[in-house]
Amino acid sequence: MLYTKDFAKAFEIALHPEKMNNKKMSFGEAISFYYKYSIIPFIATAFLFIVLNFAFSSAVNTLLSQYGFIFPLFSGSVLIIFSLAMAMFIIIPILLVLFSWIYQGLGRLLGKFNKSDLEGTITAAVYGIIPGIVFFWALFILPIINELILLWGIIIFFIAVSKIQKVYMIEAFYMLASLLILIAVIVLVLWLATFWGNPGYTTNIINGIYTRFF
Repeated sequence: MLYTKDFAKAFEIALHPEKMNNKKMSFGEAISFYYKYSIIPFIATAFLFIVLNFAFSSAVNTLLSQYGFIFPLFSGSVLIIFSLAMAMFIIIPILLVLFSWIYQGLGRLLGKFNKSDLEGTITAAVYGIIPGIVFFWALFILPIINELILLWGIIIFFIAVSKIQKVYMIEAFYMLASLLILIAVIVLVLWLATFWGNPGYTTNIINGIYTRFF
């Protein structure tokens, strides 16, 4: 079962996000929908990478042989499928839930969301990631479109949040911007902690930048 109907629905949402309904899915329904529309992109991406693996078999053989693989070409294909499966079916869903939980918490803190709206935020996140999943294969082959796909997904997420959570799009943008600022502050604090704990490390980085450009 390739769940072609779910993929078609996801593709339709990506092309016409303004036509999506304002009905939120339960947590299970949202994650299930994500898995279903990810099957075809997963197969397409795995097939493409395996073809490239065989096309550049000489380089792959040499690389994997250095790490003790007995059948490097076969092992390379297995590694490709395993890595893609880990990324698409484990890591990305976890990140979606984590992002939704943080975004929801920020929305409640700002007085925009209710406690029961987490499922709506997860639904919006599952919609927002559609372009990245549908064109997952292209992110590696055509890196020039990465920013376009990211922007496309963010716009879909804003529209979904606006429709499902009954907020203005500018408010959805404001909350995402606030989240990014919060992440930047946390990174800055961690960097400062590293600096004060090991000032030589940061000094070496600064000296390296200075030497490189000046």
